[in-house]
Amino acid sequence: MDNIEQPPREVMEPTAVMTSSNDVTPQTDRTPIVEGLWAPIMEADLRLTRIARSSAAGPDGISARLFRATPGQILLRIYILLRCRELLEDLLRSRTIFIPKKQDANDPEDFRPITIPPVLVRSLHKILAKRMEVLLDIDPRQRAFKSTDGWADNIFLVDTLLRLYRREFRPLNLASLHVGKAFDFITHSAVETTLTSLEIPSP
Repeated sequence: MDNIEQPPREVMEPTAVMTSSNDVTPQTDRTPIVEGLWAPIMEADLRLTRIARSSAAGPDGISARLFRATPGQILLRIYILLRCRELLEDLLRSRTIFIPKKQDANDPEDFRPITIPPVLVRSLHKILAKRMEVLLDIDPRQRAFKSTDGWADNIFLVDTLLRLYRREFRPLNLASLHVGKAFDFITHSAVETTLTSLEIPSP
């Protein structure tokens, strides 16, 4: 990520953001404190990021129940792999299943692909995501990828606005924007650029 070119400041303008390439992400003036992102994993991390017992097994066949039954001290030793810059090749293998979006699904667009990595990798990703959520200065209006009920928060916000403007007999205009398949068009380079602009350290 060291060689990624920073996007120009003008991409912060709304028009530029909406019309720019999907390889470009806006810069930010925020400089988060992320020294703890790659700190050794502790038992507290394991407790806060438990994998649900009902979670599907990865291609290695290790179930979530077996993973949860593994003593914490053993898992902590396994997580020494976090100190390696890359995961072991066996841990990079995943299996993909196709969930039908409707009855009598036939066409490819009628299915939602779900890729399932090993439980160990999912747990590792969950720990890193939890740390980043705590360490990064995420905009309070951000709803996705946060441990919060985004639907309830947004419904409460809209309900409050409607009640306020109705009580005061003031006009109110609301707009809802839905970006179809937004995450399908986000490239790896855009993610890396964003991490670089946020000064996320490499492992």
